[in-house]
Amino acid sequence: VITRAVGVRPDLSIDMCEGVIEPEDTFLLCSDGLTAMLDDAEIAATLSPPTPDHAADSLIVQCLDRGARDNVTVVVIHAAASPDDTVDNPTLVSWNA
Repeated sequence: VITRAVGVRPDLSIDMCEGVIEPEDTFLLCSDGLTAMLDDAEIAATLSPPTPDHAADSLIVQCLDRGARDNVTVVVIHAAASPDDTVDNPTLVSWNA
């Protein structure tokens, strides 16, 4: 059941959190299609380098290998190691059931 979606109602309730982004932090935004197929430990292990692209692709492949029963959307963002480094581009990978 979709409980919130852009464009369904005039007002949209969004979840926000604030904090300091540290060098080497990795962020994952995903749909419940991912968390229904992989547990937190499996997801965390997959988010390690080499790249956000590789992590996002690997998470989708793991879901597909387990017979993903729902849409799976993954965005992986990795913060630069230092202010002089370029932040990796966010990676969006999606699979639709």
